[in-house]
This record gives sequence, structure tokens and C-alpha cells, in this order.
Amino acid sequence: MVTLGKNLASGCQEMATSWGVPPAHAGRRPAHLHRDTGVPLTDMGTASSAAPRDLRDTGSPIRAEGSWLFDEEAGDTAADSSGNGRHLTGVDPAAWTAGGRFGGAIRIGGTAAGPVTAHPPLRTDAGFSVSAWLRLDGAALGGRLRMPEGEHAWTAVSQNGPSHSPFYLGVRRFPEAVPGGGTGSVLRWCFTSAPVDGSVTGLLEWQHARSATPLTEADLDRWVLLVAAFDVAGRRTRLYLPERREQGEAQLPAEWTYWQAGGGLQIGHGRYLDHPADLWPGSVGPVHAFSGVLTAQDAAQLAATGAPARR
Repeated sequence: MVTLGKNLASGCQEMATSWGVPPAHAGRRPAHLHRDTGVPLTDMGTASSAAPRDLRDTGSPIRAEGSWLFDEEAGDTAADSSGNGRHLTGVDPAAWTAGGRFGGAIRIGGTAAGPVTAHPPLRTDAGFSVSAWLRLDGAALGGRLRMPEGEHAWTAVSQNGPSHSPFYLGVRRFPEAVPGGGTGSVLRWCFTSAPVDGSVTGLLEWQHARSATPLTEADLDRWVLLVAAFDVAGRRTRLYLPERREQGEAQLPAEWTYWQAGGGLQIGHGRYLDHPADLWPGSVGPVHAFSGVLTAQDAAQLAATGAPARR
């Protein structure tokens, strides 16, 4: 099923920018990285004030595979407005709440899994994109932006394979240098990709396209649009935050394994080693799943109108 939120690579790089210019220092990744610890400090992206670039992949037609507006306000089903019949079932009837824009929302709260589709809307072994309006709820986090010890991510949208999800869209903890020396951690919006499924995760490290700026407590109770793109032809993934004019990118190594996850799309957590993981402590608004690779222009159009640019 698709749900909402290890490998070894010497040649991958991850970048976080303001609309897409990679930092000059982003280089080769050392070995021995883990799903939960992310990347070393020397490979962290930085913000840029460069002007937006046109990142359109003109060879990638876009097709809506599922659209869930969460505007029913009652019941246990969120209808698929794309016309494909991939409805989300298992909505907690008490979870309906006001949305940020272009629809309603459901509260997940970090305590239970959310709704799921019966079949996979996405081919995760080909180019695809996912967008979601997300909110971290202060009430679910006790009024503080703090990820409990032992947790490494909060996942709002994902699609499941037998053992774990091929992608996780939400928030992830990353190591970062702190003033005066030493290492701390920060939380960033993130689109994580996994190259294989199964209890043995193989020789390639998971890849993380993340926001240029870390989250702060000012982000609690505020809606944000995340637009994630998995670009097979370009061997990269991207995360757009169009309202903040930010973009994160991760390069996929040549040895990357592209695989299809046969489960449904699920809201509110990911799957890892055959167990639910990364329960989302917040609310989820309109979610859209596409075949094809969305661009910065599409992300801006989604933020403005609720639909990607036509092409």
C-alpha cells in the first residue's frame, strides 16, 4: 500500500537550494550511511539566492493517478477526484478538519495509521510525482517542535512494498554542526527514496531531497505545500516548497534499483522492515499523485491553483 512517513554509495550527492542551484561544495558521499542518520555534515545542502531555473522535463507527460481533496467532512472514505476510482478508505470519522487551501483535511495526530487505497496509484519504478498540503499540529507535539529520541522521521504520504516504502514524504531529522563545535540535529521537510525492498536493504544508501532551511517552532500549525518528483531519466529526485521558493535535490547513483511497490497509497505513516513507521503528528490536506515528473513551474501552479501547469 502507499503510505504517508540502506545502502552504500560513494557517488551520490544531495542538494538543498533556493529554486535549484546546487551548492559548490556538494560532493561525493562517504560510505556507511544509514536510513535514519541521513548524510554527513559535509554533504548538507545550503540555501541560495539564485534566480529560478526552468527545470521542465519536456519529455515527461503528466497524468493524474489519484487526487484526494478531503472535502467530504464526514464518513470513512476520501474520494478520488481524478476519476480513477482509487478512493482512500479507513478515515477516522472524527479526523475531518478544515484544510489549508483547495480542499479539506484530516488529522492524523501521530497515534494511528491513516486511510489507504486498495491498489497502488503509482508505478514507483518509473517517473512519478506526489504533492501534499501538510501541517505539523502543535497540539499533537505538546506545543514544541521536538522529535522524540529514537525517532528519525515523520511521514505524511508513502506507498508500500512488502517490507518498506519506496518513498517517504514528510519531515526527517538530519545531523548538523552547532555553534561552538560539535554535532546536533535539525528537522527538514524531506522526500526520501529507498532503492530496494526487503529485510536486507542492499548496497545503496537511501536518498533524501530536503528543504534548504530547517524547521522551527514557527512552522507549527502552519500549512505548507510539498511537491516531490522522482525522475528516472534524470537519475534524481526533487522536493519543491513553492511558497518558500525552495528546492532540494538528490542524485541517484548509477547502481540505483528502480522497483515497483505493489501496495496502496496511505496517509499518515511509512513502512520500514515490515512495520508501520514514522507516524505523522499533524494534519494532511489535498494530496495528488501523478505519473511523470513535475517541475518548479508545476509546483508554483499547484500552490496558486491546486493543479499543475498544462502540458
